[in-house]
Amino acid sequence: MKFLKEVLSECLNDLNPKSILDLGCGEGKISSMFFKKGARIFGVDKEKKESFSGNINFLQSDIRDFLFNEKYDLIIASMVLHFLKNEDALKLIQKIKKNTSDEGHNLLICMSKEERYAERNPFDFYVNETELEELYSGWEVIKNELCFSKPHQHEDGKMYKHKIIVFLAKKS
Repeated sequence: MKFLKEVLSECLNDLNPKSILDLGCGEGKISSMFFKKGARIFGVDKEKKESFSGNINFLQSDIRDFLFNEKYDLIIASMVLHFLKNEDALKLIQKIKKNTSDEGHNLLICMSKEERYAERNPFDFYVNETELEELYSGWEVIKNELCFSKPHQHEDGKMYKHKIIVFLAKKS
């Protein structure tokens, strides 16, 4: 199984979006990859990080409260949907799809149902590859791959690699 960084470089290198919405952007690592290509980037997150890229227009807000007022060529929701209840995540995905420009893309990076936290949090949004494809019925699925996050330390002091799904779909 590949690591996230490898899978992302495989599926994002050929994209050239002009406008990007990064929901739960954190430090903006993924969306800022497109700044050099001239993309206009808008990030939304509950917290503003110290190392946040200055190249991104930023709104400090809960992503559930974000009011979409335009369509974007690429909408990213990376490692954030599992913090939401299933119902809230599904509503947000519908908004994301609706506010994607024609021929635009959605990139979801989600915690897999194979992840140990999924059993502990059965009402939170953990998915498998099949469920994501069903949510994006009618879209062209470009990437739908299970991979690992890079190892990182949790509160308990142990190192973990999470099983995550990289899902990239194009609006037809």
